[in-house]
Amino acid sequence: MHFNISTSVGELHVLKHEKDPNKPTIVLLHDSLGCIELWRDFPKNLGALADCNVLAYDRLGYGKSGPFITLKRDNNYLEIEADILPEVQSY
Repeated sequence: MHFNISTSVGELHVLKHEKDPNKPTIVLLHDSLGCIELWRDFPKNLGALADCNVLAYDRLGYGKSGPFITLKRDNNYLEIEADILPEVQSY
């Protein structure tokens, strides 16, 4: 299922394949220039093979998520962006 959510950093596009809320969730983080669409069928196939839920989201400025507003990016920007994960998982 694809949907958009509003978070503290902006609008994020999310992909969620949920088999069972009691199963573990694999979180896919795309590379610096990637997006959900580049994963193609991989999230669905991975979830089926691993018998797990799968969650992926487009980072700000990529794919179908909102724009990246902050111009400064320190070396740990991906780590900082991953801090939004609890907000994404709550949907």
